[in-house]
Amino acid sequence: MLTRFLNLVEPFAEAVAVYVAKADGLALWKSRGKGAFSDLVSKDTIDPESFFRALVVRERTVAAVCAVPPFKIEPLDFLSSCLGRAIEGFGLKLKTPVPRPAEPGMAATAAATAPAVTVSLPNEKLAAEARLAARLLVSEIKLYNEQDVKEGRAASDLYKRLQKQIDQGRDQYRQRVDAGVVSRDYYHEELVRVLADGQAARLGSDYPGSKTP
Repeated sequence: MLTRFLNLVEPFAEAVAVYVAKADGLALWKSRGKGAFSDLVSKDTIDPESFFRALVVRERTVAAVCAVPPFKIEPLDFLSSCLGRAIEGFGLKLKTPVPRPAEPGMAATAAATAPAVTVSLPNEKLAAEARLAARLLVSEIKLYNEQDVKEGRAASDLYKRLQKQIDQGRDQYRQRVDAGVVSRDYYHEELVRVLADGQAARLGSDYPGSKTP
């Protein structure tokens, strides 16, 4: 998981490092690039010229990401957030108890007396996954079309300039999100928040508006 993160983030920073939590602080796990990183850092590290983000899972700092200039802060911050979610999800899987095999002769009795139970993922988890998918898709559009985004904001015609990319992102979002479970249009919300910088009018009159997944 950490190695994949470094592979993904490497194009956006001259040098980047991952730290993992130890008893005496955050210890350097591995780094990429030409930068020099300390073997041990604090979760409260502050350096205005560098990127540093502590990854907190259930109110506990479990890792951290550090990068030295030059770097692109938006993809770094986004991918670090994804890493934190992945670590949390992996930890939850490890904590899931493994069912003990039933003793001989008890299986039939248990099946006859136990009530039927349906297990499903919480809507909150599915909503979080949908929001993350939308954020990734829209952030990618912004990352690779910075000039068009800048000019589209100024002219309030973002959709006209980036219709192909936005529509393709919408199709991918629909493929990933179950409309029967997640009815909120997170893709539209991220278009407004990320591309239009919080002003929906900047998407332009051609933009079809919010849709269900």
